[in-house]
Amino acid sequence: MLERDKSIATVNPYLVVPSLDEAADYYFQAWGARLAERYEDPTGKVWYAILKIFGVPVQVMEPDVDMGFAAKDPADDTADSIAVSIDVTNVDRSYQRALRAGAGIISEPEDTRWGGRTAEVRDPFGHRWILGPRLSRKDRRRSPLSPQVVVPNVDQAVDFWQRVHNAREVRRIRGTERPAVPFTVVRLGGAAIQLTEPDADRRLRSIPEGGPPQGDSAMVTVIPDDVDEMFARAIDNGATPILEPQDAFWGDRYAEFRDVAGLRVAACGEQTLSEAVVNPADLQGKLTDFVSLHGNVTSPAIPTGVQNVNVGGRTDTRSAYSERDRR
Repeated sequence: MLERDKSIATVNPYLVVPSLDEAADYYFQAWGARLAERYEDPTGKVWYAILKIFGVPVQVMEPDVDMGFAAKDPADDTADSIAVSIDVTNVDRSYQRALRAGAGIISEPEDTRWGGRTAEVRDPFGHRWILGPRLSRKDRRRSPLSPQVVVPNVDQAVDFWQRVHNAREVRRIRGTERPAVPFTVVRLGGAAIQLTEPDADRRLRSIPEGGPPQGDSAMVTVIPDDVDEMFARAIDNGATPILEPQDAFWGDRYAEFRDVAGLRVAACGEQTLSEAVVNPADLQGKLTDFVSLHGNVTSPAIPTGVQNVNVGGRTDTRSAYSERDRR
C-alpha cells in the first residue's frame, strides 16, 4: 500500500514473518524501526504493516497460503536468495545491537577486499541482513536500505531491469571478492536494488525456477509510473504473470509477476486510500468480484473484514534511527 511513501520507495523489500507484532518489536530493537502503517481484521489478526527503517519503508506480512507466502524456518541457514542490505556507519556496533535483539550470526564483522567493513546476521524470522556500505555515498544517502537478490546471471538481470523498469546500473564490482562473484547495483527512481550471483562460500543461491516450492518468504515491490505498461514489458521480456494489472480491492493499481531470475515482483501504482477507512463489507465484495472475474484465488488472499487502522491513530510513535544511531 505504501500510502505515503511511494515517491521514496520506488524499490523496497517485502518480508513474510510468523508474527508481525513480534517482528516490529525486533526491528525496533535492532534497527530503530518505526511502525508507519498497520492493518488487522476484526479478530485482531494483523495481516500487513509498513515499517520505516532509516526512513525507508519495509513491508511485512504474516504467512498466507492462499497468497503463496510462507515464513522462513529461522533454523535453516543453508542458503539465501534474498537479503536486505542496510547501510550503517559503525558495523560492529550495529552488529552487536542486532545480536542483543535476537539475531543469529552469519558472518562476523570483517574488512572487505572491495573496501568497507561488513557483517551479516539472520533475524529471528529467518531473513538475512547485510550490514555495511555496499552502495555509493550518494545512493546511501538516498536509500540506506535496499534489497539484495541472488540471480543466475547478473548481466541478464541488469538487462531485464533496464528494459522493464527503466533502471540504471550505477555500480559494478567484479573480481574483487572471494570468490570473484559479479555484483552490481541498479537504481529505479530514488531507490536501489543489489544483484549478485550465487556464492557457495557465502551460502547464496538463486531463486528456484518457478519460485520457492513452499511459497515466497520475500519479494520486491516496485513503484512504476504506469503499472500496465511495465507489466506488459515484463511479460514481453520473459517474466511469468502472477496477477494481471488490477484496480486492487485496497485502492491501488496493482500487478505481480515472477521475473527472469525467479524474483517475485509486486508493482504498485499511484492510486491510494491514504485518507479513507476501508469498509470491511465493501472490501470483501470487491475481492469476491475480483476472484470471480480473474479466476485467480491465490493472490491476493481473501482478507475477510480487513480494515485500515492507520487513520485511527494506531501507529507507533517511536521514532526511527537518527543519523547518530546509525553510527
